[in-house]
Amino acid sequence: MFFDTHCHLTDERLRAPQILENAHAAGVAQILSVACDADDAREILHVADGKIVFATAGFHPAYALNWRENSLAELEKLADDSRVVAIGEIGLDYVYDDAHPQYPGATRAFQETVFEAQLDLAARKKLPIVIHNRDATPRILEIVTNWREKLVGGVFHCFGEDKNVAKQVLDLGFHLGFGGLVTFKNAPKAHESALFCPLERVLLETDAPYLAPVPHRGKTNEPAFVPLVAQKIAELKGAKVEQIGQTTTENASRLFFGAR
Repeated sequence: MFFDTHCHLTDERLRAPQILENAHAAGVAQILSVACDADDAREILHVADGKIVFATAGFHPAYALNWRENSLAELEKLADDSRVVAIGEIGLDYVYDDAHPQYPGATRAFQETVFEAQLDLAARKKLPIVIHNRDATPRILEIVTNWREKLVGGVFHCFGEDKNVAKQVLDLGFHLGFGGLVTFKNAPKAHESALFCPLERVLLETDAPYLAPVPHRGKTNEPAFVPLVAQKIAELKGAKVEQIGQTTTENASRLFFGAR
């Protein structure tokens, strides 16, 4: 019934076989494990079977400093694998810049260079993108708007902005990915946007092992918890959980498998 469109199965906390067993028992039929860099994408392909678990390929902005001269060629090769269904997660994260002691050199300008190189790859490969955005909304919207005609679409993951930003993202033809954040009581913007967003543009995700939904908040997240996100979306929209599960799974299938 459910499709977890964003998690990180290569994280040490999610490597146990029990994680996939739990997901299956919870009705999670498919999982997209999202890469942080090229090495991570290759590792995901060790567990991606192309039936239940799928992969992305891309450099998260926090990993921009791992970008090398041959990184684009590495991603090109990875993107040719049928189990890789998107380029991601890519984007901008303005927490990571010259002011961050652990990331000297991860300037906003360099993040943008890496981001746009990957947008070009996604456009050429006709693959959707998975966007990471933190504290960079105006600039991300500006860049994506410039590229929109060349892109096949994608998702703004872990969406927690208000409905005004949601409208701009939807007007660009993108989906909104909702995860554990939408179950938090202190996330009114996420609630507002989830209510505002047409169900046909909603994707469910966990971002596991991060951001576990209520009542597991503060614990290790896992794909088996995606039904809890669906329950909250159903509550906000006055719909049945089964409808949320079916429609969002259909949304994800069209987005990620339509080009394959």
